[in-house]
Amino acid sequence: MLTRTALASAPRVLAALTFFGILSLPPCVAGRHPQFTHLEYSLLPDYCKAALATEVEQPRMSTKRLPVMSLTQQRKWQNVVGPLWNSLPRYCHGVLMLSRAQNSTTLRRHGLSAAQAYASAIKDIEVAWSRSAPGALLWDKMTINYARALEGSGKVTDAVSLLQELVKQSAENPEVHVALARTLQRAGDINAAITTLESGLGTARQKGPLLFYLARYYYELGQTRKAAALVIQAEQAGMKMDRLRKRLESVLDSSTQN
Repeated sequence: MLTRTALASAPRVLAALTFFGILSLPPCVAGRHPQFTHLEYSLLPDYCKAALATEVEQPRMSTKRLPVMSLTQQRKWQNVVGPLWNSLPRYCHGVLMLSRAQNSTTLRRHGLSAAQAYASAIKDIEVAWSRSAPGALLWDKMTINYARALEGSGKVTDAVSLLQELVKQSAENPEVHVALARTLQRAGDINAAITTLESGLGTARQKGPLLFYLARYYYELGQTRKAAALVIQAEQAGMKMDRLRKRLESVLDSSTQN
């Protein structure tokens, strides 16, 4: 697990690693200004639309004109974000590249490999992440995206360590427990993922997202009755569980008939 000292030094180490990796990337990845599609831009969070407003006004940024956030809204977000504002465009470019890295169709359209997109995402997200701190606005979201980019580039151990530290820092945030659990599950350790979620139920301010994934993971393990009970709890917490509930009903009906 990363100690706080190691966590503090991680940005410098990762920056050096990604600097050398970025040299081999094509211009559209190595540069700071990847061209947006209309859909990609529309899916960005509002603070990214504000931070990128000056860029998207440039014709080369898109094949069609993009809606630009008003100056009033830009200033509002600048006040909300505070000192991180100047680093936010780099972070938002990183989020864009992270999204592209996970979509094979988009990668082909832009002539990229997943490795190239993940490397670019790491480089850009790290710029903003290294200038932020635990408890700061967007820290949790930045760290989750940073860890996802690390995982995608094959640095699974680093991603898990980063998220384990984040769980300690922001135990009340359900997103951090889910992010760690999903990373563990993708790495093949579903039991550790379940343990993470069950531990998080005691501290997370919202239980629904954790119950949602607990139900899914118990279903994957074949523990259908446990999964069915968790589906009920998740629905009571406001989660949409229709698809998994129907699967469980089918499985449980079959077992009853047999």
